[in-house]
Amino acid sequence: MIAAGLLLALASTVPVEAPAISGKLTLEDAVKLALTHNRDLQKAVEERRSADGKLKEAWGEALPQIDLDASYTRLGSESGFNILDPATGENVFIRFGFLNNYRAELSVTQPLFQGGRAAAALRAARLYDVFADTLVRQATERAVYDATVAYYRVLLVQEQSKVAENSLRLTESLLRDVETKRKYGVASDFNVLRSKVEVSNARALRVAYKNQLHTAEADLFRVLGVSQQSAVELVETLAYRPESADETAAAEEALRQRPDLLRADLTTKLREQAVKVARSEFFPRLEAFFHETYAKPDPVLSTQNTWGDTWQAGVTLSFSVFDGGRRSGRLMQEEAARRQAELDRDDARERARYEVRLAVARVQDAAEAVDAQQASLEQAREGLRLAEVGYREGTLDQVDVLEARAALVQAQTLYFTSLHAHAVARLDLALARGSLVAPAADAGGR
Repeated sequence: MIAAGLLLALASTVPVEAPAISGKLTLEDAVKLALTHNRDLQKAVEERRSADGKLKEAWGEALPQIDLDASYTRLGSESGFNILDPATGENVFIRFGFLNNYRAELSVTQPLFQGGRAAAALRAARLYDVFADTLVRQATERAVYDATVAYYRVLLVQEQSKVAENSLRLTESLLRDVETKRKYGVASDFNVLRSKVEVSNARALRVAYKNQLHTAEADLFRVLGVSQQSAVELVETLAYRPESADETAAAEEALRQRPDLLRADLTTKLREQAVKVARSEFFPRLEAFFHETYAKPDPVLSTQNTWGDTWQAGVTLSFSVFDGGRRSGRLMQEEAARRQAELDRDDARERARYEVRLAVARVQDAAEAVDAQQASLEQAREGLRLAEVGYREGTLDQVDVLEARAALVQAQTLYFTSLHAHAVARLDLALARGSLVAPAADAGGR
């Protein structure tokens, strides 16, 4: 199980080119590589950063808005008019403005009442913060799952290739025995031909599994995000690890921990806040304001070409009386979206119970298959031993040995297939329960 608190660190830096790896590769290291290079996880991490920005943006609904404007204006000529001075008999120019004009304005607006809009926006931003965490965790689970399945697939094909290799050696050994017996007149040409056919079939089977191994390794490198030029040796082996699961307990765990269920629940809560924001538009908006102007010419005595300042403060109340149904239409849309989210949440819960039930059944069925195939494998080995002894003693013929060896090959193949199926079934159960990746310790406290 991987702690979700390490995810951001693992996914924070991704090389542009896929690295080539070599040497021994454990399942744990394979998972770490997948977490480091997985693109879907990278996108989820970016969504997590976006959530921080949404929270900052939401605070803008409650905090004061402060604006500062400044300007400079140069007039082509001074405006004004001439008036006759009776005392001197000369015209006197009365100015209405000056050539150079400077102005700086400070404006502060503080929302006082918005019908609950600011509170709803803040709650929604905090919910989205947790929502983004669930996206990261879900992407991580998928990366862990895909990497583990690909790793198990390579292990299975490796074991099947070994079975095919052993089968080829056995058929070649039998061919040599039959050729020796033909020299002494104990076996016929038909017996030799039959053995050669079996050797050809065994070689074809080995080539087929060799091709499958190349494909499985290529898929593993693709899932891990490493270069196809990599060459690794898998350390783990397919082994039977018994696991008992109670369907009721597993379903309860899934309802508590699965990230898709947490995401569905958070989506419903986000839609509830969206309804509150839409409903807030039916309430009046009350704001306090403060404006201060510092300018030249003086903003109070405009005929004086000196610096001066003035200010004003107050409150404004605005209320939309009629908007043609815009607010009502938006509220109807948000309420419908909330109901859809509730239905999606309920459907996700039922789907989780269904997936848990199937996963528990598959683990049980796979365990029974392993037991059955293990018994069959032991019987096939004993059958081949008896057939070889009878062949040497002359009580059994070549066909009996070939049939016994074919039965052993089939039993070995089915045994490793059952081990692989049980390992994948256990992985599916962990995914269905939501226990493949441990949730962050603080996720519930956000």
